[in-house]
Formats: sequence, C-alpha cells, structure tokens
Amino acid sequence: MMTYEEIIAHDLRHTAIHEAGHLVVLIELGGSGYIRLAEKKDNDLVNHCAYSGKTYIMDPLKTDDDMRVMALAGEIAVLLDNDPDIQPDEVIEHFEMESDTISDTDKAHGITYEAVEQALEILKRCWSDVLHHAENEVSKEATQ
Repeated sequence: MMTYEEIIAHDLRHTAIHEAGHLVVLIELGGSGYIRLAEKKDNDLVNHCAYSGKTYIMDPLKTDDDMRVMALAGEIAVLLDNDPDIQPDEVIEHFEMESDTISDTDKAHGITYEAVEQALEILKRCWSDVLHHAENEVSKEATQ
C-alpha cells in the first residue's frame, strides 16, 4: 500500500509526464506552447487523482492529423514511461480496454493506428525532452 506522500508524488509525476508528452509532440510538429500542473481541490487519492494538468497551445498545429497525434501523445507518454518497449498495437488495445484513461478532449480528435505510431516514434526519439519538461513542472510544484 502506498503512503499519502507516495500517492501524491506518483500522481504528480504521472500528470507531468502526460502533459510533457503533449508538449513535446506539439513542438516537434511545429507548434508551440507550455504546460501547467495544479493540485486538485477535491483530489481523489484512492484513484491517484491529486493533480490536473493542461497544455496551453500558443501556436496551433496546421492539420487535424497533427492535432490527433498531439492529443494522443499525453497518455502514450505515460504508457511509454511504464513500458519503454510498448508497441502501437498495445497502445490501441489500452485505449480500447481502458477508454477512461484518455480525456474526452483528446478522444475528440480520434484514435488511429497511424497517429499512435507517429506519437510513439516522436516520444521515443525525444524522450529526454519529455523528462526535462516533466521534471521542470514537478520541481515547480515542489517549491510551492
């Protein structure tokens, strides 16, 4: 059983990785933006939901296909953090079996094999950037 502090730290990292995944793919596809994390007022520690995050898009992507890749990248980054060898088929299966792990906003862009494959490729290639952005947001939360 995780302690209160472990649950908070786990959810903070999870949320930071998720948002950093969106941000890195956004930047790689030609957009720009930033991310912010916030502790939820009514956090649900039983379900490890103590933090929320948001990716703010300053310079949007030009195509629906690119938006789809960026939208899926958040949850894919979390999956990749848990399993660096995850394959597109496994990601698709995850989305089908646990559809509540992807937000309605991200789902609205649709899920395709091609988008999953592209997001995975970008995230794997730029994983150090994902970790950098995530760690930066975690450190900001730690100082508040």
